[in-house]
Amino acid sequence: MQTRQFRGVPLRMQQDGWWLDAPRQTPQNRQIQRRRDGLKLSLLIALIACADLLVWDVAPGLSLAVLGAMIVAAELA
Repeated sequence: MQTRQFRGVPLRMQQDGWWLDAPRQTPQNRQIQRRRDGLKLSLLIALIACADLLVWDVAPGLSLAVLGAMIVAAELA
């Protein structure tokens, strides 16, 4: 049995993978992404603190509705 050897990638296949390249990140885009990540982290910490205050050792009632509204607002933000 003979083995076949293909040299290079055909031009059509080279041009087909254009969508695989990730967009280049500029320093400004990285800075915006870091700010966004910091905002998400601070929002998560605030939600955990509020959940602790509203749910821990408290009878379920309005506090659960308030916590649910806060989670929905955080998700929309």
